[in-house]
Amino acid sequence: MTGEVPALPDAAAPRASGTLKAHYAPRTPLYLLSAAEVPVRLALQPGKRIVWLGAPMALPAGCDQQAAPATPAAYANALYALLRELDRGGQVFYVVETLADTPAWAAVNDRLRRAAAAFETSL
Repeated sequence: MTGEVPALPDAAAPRASGTLKAHYAPRTPLYLLSAAEVPVRLALQPGKRIVWLGAPMALPAGCDQQAAPATPAAYANALYALLRELDRGGQVFYVVETLADTPAWAAVNDRLRRAAAAFETSL
């Protein structure tokens, strides 16, 4: 023991990457939308290669769908591998369905918000 009290972290202090707002952001822009917003928003993006990750629905021509895992544990387990896979697909962007705002989905929602943080401008 040195008898000195450690200083509080300041702007120059190193930060853990998991605490950053945009942690694990994919290279391909990712936007979070409710299922109700998707048809209208995607119709405004004609001819663009887009992937929808969420519940199956009718989408505009040129949009692909990717099934999302159904349970919080399965979604959390698959999320980063899925984002890396989608990054390799050459899409202009992908849209991920917003999830239930419940304690069971809190960790997945946090990861999705961080993945989308770098692309906060709307479609």
